[in-house]
Amino acid sequence: MAQFKKFTSETIESAEFNDYIASQVVGTFDSAAARSAYFAGGGAFTVTEGMVTYLKDTGEFQVYKSTGWTTIGAAGPTGPQGPTGPQGPTGPAGPTGATGPTGAAGSYTVSTTAPVSPTANQVWFNSDDGRTYIYYNDGNTSQWVEFGNANVDDAIGSAARPLLADGAYLSGSGLVLSGIASNYASTPDSAALDITGDIEIVARLSLDSAVGTGTTIFVLGKWGGASSRSFYVKIENGGDVTRLWLITTPDGTNGSRVETSSTADPAFVAGIPKWIKITLDVNDGSGNRVTKFYTANDQPTEPSSWTQLGTTVTTAGTTSIFAGTDPLWVGGISATTPTMDGTFNRAIIRNGYDGAGITVFDSDFSTQTADALAFNATSDAGIKADGLVLKGVVGQYASAPDSAALSITGDIDIKAKVTLPDWTPAGAPLFVGKQQDAGNQQSFYFFMYNDGRLGFRTSATGAAPILENDSTVATGFADGATKWVRVTLDVDNGSSQRVAKFYTSDNGTSWTQLGTTVTTAGVASIFNASSPLEIGSRNAGVNNLMNGTIHEVIIQSAYDTADNTTSLVFDADFDAQAIGTTSFVESSSNAAIVTMQNTNPTVTINTTRYSYGIPNAQSGTISTASLASGSDRYQRFTVTKPTVVDMVLMEVTTGPASAATVYFGLYAADTNFQPTGNVLLATDIAVGTSATGVFTKQVTPVTLQPGAYLLATNPSVTMTVRTLINGGSAMVSTYGASGSINTLSRTRTAATFGNNPSAWNTVTAGSTVGSINYALLRWRAAS
Repeated sequence: MAQFKKFTSETIESAEFNDYIASQVVGTFDSAAARSAYFAGGGAFTVTEGMVTYLKDTGEFQVYKSTGWTTIGAAGPTGPQGPTGPQGPTGPAGPTGATGPTGAAGSYTVSTTAPVSPTANQVWFNSDDGRTYIYYNDGNTSQWVEFGNANVDDAIGSAARPLLADGAYLSGSGLVLSGIASNYASTPDSAALDITGDIEIVARLSLDSAVGTGTTIFVLGKWGGASSRSFYVKIENGGDVTRLWLITTPDGTNGSRVETSSTADPAFVAGIPKWIKITLDVNDGSGNRVTKFYTANDQPTEPSSWTQLGTTVTTAGTTSIFAGTDPLWVGGISATTPTMDGTFNRAIIRNGYDGAGITVFDSDFSTQTADALAFNATSDAGIKADGLVLKGVVGQYASAPDSAALSITGDIDIKAKVTLPDWTPAGAPLFVGKQQDAGNQQSFYFFMYNDGRLGFRTSATGAAPILENDSTVATGFADGATKWVRVTLDVDNGSSQRVAKFYTSDNGTSWTQLGTTVTTAGVASIFNASSPLEIGSRNAGVNNLMNGTIHEVIIQSAYDTADNTTSLVFDADFDAQAIGTTSFVESSSNAAIVTMQNTNPTVTINTTRYSYGIPNAQSGTISTASLASGSDRYQRFTVTKPTVVDMVLMEVTTGPASAATVYFGLYAADTNFQPTGNVLLATDIAVGTSATGVFTKQVTPVTLQPGAYLLATNPSVTMTVRTLINGGSAMVSTYGASGSINTLSRTRTAATFGNNPSAWNTVTAGSTVGSINYALLRWRAAS
């Protein structure tokens, strides 16, 4: 039996020293006499062969031999190393053993019931309970045998929705997927994603296992709906070799799909990331469609050099891609298809290809916060280092809602700082306007002609006739130049005329009139349309698309102002915004919210990895209750396995009378369910006056070890909230028909929860069985 001894301090007292320890260590003694006091002949212990000691007074190391203590001599210097001898000959290789028999091919099924007529080694994932089974023959019988699955937490989560720790999640280095349906990333459909012509698709990903025979892995696509299909990418082994595939459809139906595969194997190695790229030229000008496939070895940024995978695939007949309404799915091609089993690091979609493509979606999963459920992708458009960049893509623009301040019906002055790669652009790109043809909601718009002149249009009725005011000469700006352009309109000069002037400037303060003043007979006010203000397009991003950079837009409700502040109703300074900003408040007193449309699409992680509720609790009743201010309410619960909590949520059904803050604290509980120790989680949620709905607050993940816990809640203003009453009850000592403990509380002014809290001192009991939970948690099993 192993011996051990516990010491209570860094110094071993003489009474604690014994011969077992002495034989394991080098003992240090002041002198030989001091040593003798502790060993045979004068001490309490037995000296044994091989013991080593050090004597301070002589500086000697001594070893005990049968003849007594002997001084160990100092070692001599190490001699020089001798020469290396010659390497001996390699022995002959042994004979290769006989090849063993090929095992039976396995298969993988995802379903809620066991497969019918299974074969040996078939694997089945039960999507209802999150367990994985193998059809195993033990030599006598065949049966489904469950894998040892530590990722399924039986004790935590409801029976209706078990906690699946292997659902989709952001790891901090990528989107981890486990081949389970309903686990994927997606971004909503948008005009920018409705690519109907040439397309380029780029992805960086790794697969958790080799692509076996008969395996299909759906990578990404806009497919899903029966008549709303656009395109998707898959990796498939049809029995001979693994190929990359691009599938498109010109009309949204499955029956008209156009399928093209690579002529070579992309050679994925399990666990090793790889870049892939697919380009499609829908019409090469010779009546063909042309598809190319590429790969590149892993690197953190998009490769500049690619290796073509096999040969170019040229197919007779042109095609197009249907502008479907389905989302873009990453890791799968619909909400219900099983997703890829591996890690997705990045996904890029371009309108066009081979350097001429415009990036409309760029989702870098490798740079996102671990366990986040949503983030913004990027595109070539949006707020960049030098302003609002637009690429002439349908659906990408900036906007501000209609308001009284922007409903200008009289004189107006519009100024815009712009960089254009082409100052004689095609398509008459719009700087700014309030102009939607639908419903006759046309007010005004300021734009650029393809001959370099500036144009301004207004409507007095919201419909035709549209009143035209154009500069008399072109700007003459060099392509790529950054300049200020300006139009100002006097709707009535007092002589039954309207007057327009155009200007240019290098700095936005000193202006030079462009051409001559444009005076037109007749007066006409500007229609008060309900359309939003659009920057870079009109008709909600459909027409007059801007390809350039807009730095600032200023609108004043006056004619020919001498400054940029008189009658100011709108001042959006895009240069002043942080890169990637999706909305901001412009600086006029109107304080309009300016939103970038479809420039930074939202990516959402759909996952079964998390559960919502109270760990280890079954809901008995869902109701509502008043959550009064000035009282800490403690919700008790237990966890039986390590559990990660990263969100607090609550539903307000009747909002507070004034703006409120709801404070939350999470504590370990002692054996009496009293809070103890430091606060594990402290956060708060702001609830506006009369606000209702579900409120959430994501926090730094906290790992709870098995044990008892309390979730504390206290609002600064009373409100009514949705409550969940769990079925596990605790009773007061008197029992009785109304003896079920509903809440534990103490009086305290609402404030942040801190360390070492005071104990609760009030128990509210009633006939409702179970603890009343005023807030819920989001949690998962710890990895």
